[in-house]
Order: sequence, then structure tokens, then C-alpha cells
Amino acid sequence: MNHLNSNRPECGKKQTRITKSCAGFSRLGAVFFLLFSLLVCQFFLSELSAHASSPKVQISMDTETPYWVGQKIPIYVDLLSPGYFSGTPRFELPEIPGVLMMKDPERPVLGTKDIDGFSFTTQRHEFIMFPQRPGQISVPSFAVRFSVSGKPGEPPRDVLLNTSPLTLTPKMPPGAEKLGVIISTRDLKLSEKWAPAPKDAMTGDAFIRTVIFQAPDIPGMAFPPLPRINIPGAGIYPEAPELNDRMTRGDFFGERVEKVTYVMEKPGEIIIPAISFQWFDIKSETLKSEELPEVSFKVVPSAGNASSENTAIDERLKVILLMIIVLIITAGLVFLRYRQFLSAQYNSWREKQRKSEACFFKQFTQACRKGDPLASANALTAWVDRVYPDRRTVTLSQFAKEWGDPKLISEVALLQKVCFYPGQGKYPGGIKSSWSGAELKQLTETARRRLKSSRHNSKKANRGLGPLNPGIADKK
Repeated sequence: MNHLNSNRPECGKKQTRITKSCAGFSRLGAVFFLLFSLLVCQFFLSELSAHASSPKVQISMDTETPYWVGQKIPIYVDLLSPGYFSGTPRFELPEIPGVLMMKDPERPVLGTKDIDGFSFTTQRHEFIMFPQRPGQISVPSFAVRFSVSGKPGEPPRDVLLNTSPLTLTPKMPPGAEKLGVIISTRDLKLSEKWAPAPKDAMTGDAFIRTVIFQAPDIPGMAFPPLPRINIPGAGIYPEAPELNDRMTRGDFFGERVEKVTYVMEKPGEIIIPAISFQWFDIKSETLKSEELPEVSFKVVPSAGNASSENTAIDERLKVILLMIIVLIITAGLVFLRYRQFLSAQYNSWREKQRKSEACFFKQFTQACRKGDPLASANALTAWVDRVYPDRRTVTLSQFAKEWGDPKLISEVALLQKVCFYPGQGKYPGGIKSSWSGAELKQLTETARRRLKSSRHNSKKANRGLGPLNPGIADKK
């Protein structure tokens, strides 16, 4: 007991040292953990700071205002750069069914903006949409490419960003459900000019009609074209429309100018019908109509024009009739003079045609269409003999085997069985008594085309169509 009691102070000292060591290690670990946490926080803060100060693109529109079909709907795309912009941005506008979308021709609005303590240089670009149908319309995300300047002395860097998607729901103006194209605006003017003024005319006179559409917030390309009307007695010659859009003190005005030339071609009363154009007034929310009045002309033949025209027609008829008589007499004299020679040449041509490869093959196809197996076999044999005159005897089986087409071999074997085993019911091997030559005709036509092609490629000048199977002959 005394011995144990004597050792107790030393044990207490060791335990105290161990406790102090553990406490030291704990404080050291806490210091390392605190430093690691500070580094991680600094890294994330720097990343967040870099992200917050990086270039951005924002898209927006007025969602509080109700929109109508055919009305101008502005969409704004804001480009934000931590420095300055370089070059001209490019927008990859999407194609939206039933929507006309275009960029405002004016220059972007420049400015500055602060976001989360960072200052940005901004460009606001305006785009215009003209919906042509009611209901929900989705504007998908589209790409924007622009360049921003870095630090002084560094070259600009390119940026590719995508906008956020947008959704809008334009309404159809009441009463315009059955109209093809509707324009919705605050005001619209429709006018016309004639040069010269409409009056009684003679054949050959021309009148130029100029029709002008004008409306605020509507581009010229959004106006519908003039209807093309067929007017008996008048030639109609439209010109390409002129689009004159302009911006005055921040207000956009669109203009479309169409010119049509009317030429009086026949005498009588010529009527150009009235043209009506309907549009929707967004201020009063009513459907309005503009109309171009009907125009009529009393056309008489021009002096000397009718007689000269009739004289020219008579002269042409006389010349044509004389040429026909001369050709008939010449042909008759030539035939009488060379009658025997022409007859001999015609008979020789007929004989060559009768003995030609095409004639033999035509007889074979006709027999196949009739479903006559015996006539088809005889005609096919005659055609094979005509194609290969250098070989004394080429049987149908040899022809099919040397060609190497399993379907053709089967069809030739079927034809021979049908011809050599006549009778009712089924033939040996399960062959039916009825036979159709459609398959054999198709396979033989394919073989004929390929043989002609091989003959053309090899450029051999013999009368036949070339070797039976040029691919196999070359290999041998």
C-alpha cells in the first residue's frame, strides 16, 4: 500500500501532461479548420464575385398591357458588360409560326446599371413582334453573340449567351375572326393617286395607279398586298412594293407604296372594282374599314390601230396559207418521183424493226401480260437467241444460271414446269395450274437493263448486248 501510494504523484503528473498535449492538438486542429474554412469561403466569394461581374443578357416585355393580333409588341433585349462593348452584336432570332418578328432599325439605347454593387455598361435593343394568330405564343430562348473589351491593352473577348423564354397571349379583335390578315394600330390611312386621272380612253392607253398605306407602329412589310384581280380587256402590270419606314422623335411610322399599271387592250367598258381594307382601332377597340372606290373606263379603238392590226393579221394568214400549199405540192412531187425508193426504204426499216432485239423482247412481255406460259417460254427463248447470236444454243436454264439471280432461276424453272406438266389441279412440287408472268417479266427486264449497261460500259461494238454475265466472265 505504501508502495502504491508513493507512485500516485508521478501518475498525476503524467496525466496532466497528456491532458495538456490533447488540449494543444485540439487548439491546433481548430486553427487549421478555421483557416480551411476561410480559404473555402474566399474561393466561393471570388467565384460569386466573378459570376456577378460577368457579361449578362436580359429579355423583357410589358406583360401588363393586353395585346391584339396584328399589333406591334415590343420586346427588349439588354446586353450588360462589365467593361465596354466592341463591334456589333448578332442575334439568332427564332422562327415562330404565325408571328412576324424583326429588329427595330434604330440604334440601341446606351446606359449604365448597378447590380449587386457592380457597375455595367448596357445596350438596349428593341425587337418588334406582329402576331398573326390568337392564343398563347412562346418565344423560345435564342442566342446572342457580342464582344466586350477587357483591361487596357487586352483584345476584346467574344461572349455567347442565351435569352430566357417568353410567353404572350394576344387576342383576336372582335369581328376579325374570318379575315385573313388584320392590322391593329392607333390610326391608318389609305390613299391612291392616278397618272393620268381616269378618263375615257383608247386601246393602248396606260394608267398608273399608286396606292399608299400608312400607319404608326406598323412596318411596311406587315401591310397586306393589293389583291390581284383579273379584269377582262385590261392588262395589269404590278411593280415591286416600296417600303418606307421612318422614325420621327421616337415614334415609328410604316409606309407601303404599291404601283400598278393598267393597259387598255380591248374596246368597251372596263371596270376596276372597289378594294376594301379592314383594320382594328386599338384605341376605340372597333373594327374599321377603308375603301378604294370603283373606277370605270370607256375604251374605244384607237384611230388607225384597228385597220392596221387587221391588215397585219390578214398578211400573216396569207403567208402561212401559201407556205402550207407549197409544202403539200413539194411533198407530193417528191413522193411521186422517189416512190419506189421510199417504199423500199420503208420496207427495209420495217424488216429491221421486226428482227430487232426490242421487238423480240416486246413479244415476250406481251405473252407474260396475257399469262400464256407456253408463248412466254417460246418468246423468251427467241429473245435469248437474238441477244446471243454467237452461241449456238442457250437454254433458258443456262440463261438463268449464268445470270446468277436465284429469283430468276426459280421463275424460269416454274415456267418450264408449267409448260411441261399440263393438266388440272397442282403440278409436281406444289405448282398451281394458274400462272402469272408478272414476276418473270420484271426479273427479265432487270437483267436486260443490266446487260445493256454492261455493254455500254465495256464499249463493245458487237450486235448483242455483251457477255451473258460480264462480272463472272471477268473473274474467270
